[in-house]
Amino acid sequence: MKKNQTNQNNKVKELIKNTFVIFMGKVSTQFISFLLLPLYTSYIITSEYGYIDLITTYISLFTIIIIVQLDMAAFRFLIDCRDDEHEKKKVISNIFLCTIILTVVFLIIYFCVNIIIEVKYMWIILFIIISSIFSNILLQIARGLGKNIDYSISSTMGGIVTVILNIVLIVCFRLGGLGLLLSMLISNLTISLYLVLKLKILSMINFKYKDKKTIKALFKYSAPLVPNQISLWIVSISDRTIISIFLGITENGIYSIANKFPSILNSIYNIFYLSWSEQASLHFDDDDRDNYFSLIINNGIKIFGAVCLLIITGLPIVFNILINPNYAESYYQIPILLLGVLCSLIVGLIGVVYVAKKMSKELAKTSVIAAIINVLVNLIFIKNLGLYAASLSTFVAYLVVMIYRWVDIKKYIHITLEKKNIFILIISLGIAIYIYYINIFIINIISILISMLVVIYINRHTIYEIFISTKKYMCRKQIRN
Repeated sequence: MKKNQTNQNNKVKELIKNTFVIFMGKVSTQFISFLLLPLYTSYIITSEYGYIDLITTYISLFTIIIIVQLDMAAFRFLIDCRDDEHEKKKVISNIFLCTIILTVVFLIIYFCVNIIIEVKYMWIILFIIISSIFSNILLQIARGLGKNIDYSISSTMGGIVTVILNIVLIVCFRLGGLGLLLSMLISNLTISLYLVLKLKILSMINFKYKDKKTIKALFKYSAPLVPNQISLWIVSISDRTIISIFLGITENGIYSIANKFPSILNSIYNIFYLSWSEQASLHFDDDDRDNYFSLIINNGIKIFGAVCLLIITGLPIVFNILINPNYAESYYQIPILLLGVLCSLIVGLIGVVYVAKKMSKELAKTSVIAAIINVLVNLIFIKNLGLYAASLSTFVAYLVVMIYRWVDIKKYIHITLEKKNIFILIISLGIAIYIYYINIFIINIISILISMLVVIYINRHTIYEIFISTKKYMCRKQIRN
């Protein structure tokens, strides 16, 4: 029993360490759009920002389709062969061979389409897509090889480049939306160049390792992830397409700004998920699996739920400071979108079970359900509810998938929920949202204070463990000195 507890503690420490390393890099990129909100809303008009936002979301879709999620296959397959040089080179070589072929096919199609349809910023969009393809592949190779520090450093470099170029190109040169696109391109190139050099990728690529069996295995895993990712893309992006069609590009700009605040929660989770998905894959067959997964999933729900609660209670105080009055309408969408993001991250927390078991088809099936629900709710209610239809459709879609996955994973693993703490969290969120819409200053202040007490209470064991670990570390440091 004691041995199992020690192993579990070691796995938790390993998860925290990897999350911290990734956080140090991803924080520079994941929070960029939030930190630059005053810049965007002051120097870019709503219609232009709405158009660029739409373009960048379609770039993410094209990237998913073109490489057939081979980046995620690289990550998952490299985890299993970290100690085998021959297998590592085989996986990486076949990944790049397939990526190059798929990119060439895309270029042919892209130029044919552009003869028929004229797209603003055609060339820079093309270069961004290609740079995104290779930066994504390289980033996932770094993760698969366990090079989380290099992953973190490259992300940091990309983030710094993005910040500097956004300020220079948007403020100094007044390039507006074009400045955003140029920043994105150069950031991707920076990340790719660093990882190619640091990981010595060129020395690991040799097409003599071309192997049909390996290619078939990679595609067998990655192909089902395409409908999965497209479905998730539809859930988060179809809102913007439908808004642009039915309500106009200006309303899409407002909706895009509303999404920036929930993206804080999503960004924090994405950092954790990168480490959690790796740890889940490494330790899924351990004897203490159920206890370990229960611990991480419960703490994940409580911590991310706490962040959601604090954003909802704190936002009424700072919203008018951060956001230009032209985007004021976005205020009312944020709590609904936050609940949608909270449900989506719970979907991801339990979805690592499918990743660990390489059940990419199950991931795809549940994501398709979410996409269908999202589109239907949007189309049915968009004319009557306006932007609220888009926000509600995202929340409802992820809520349904969360319930479905929770029931489904019981076939493979037993998770024990901390029902009392989660119930307190749900009630607190409901009250906080009600106060958010009332928006009376003194009540908002009281709401923040009460929310902080709730956060401390439901996470008391985690806070205590952090306190004890910090105390032990300080004591050891003093003894060494």
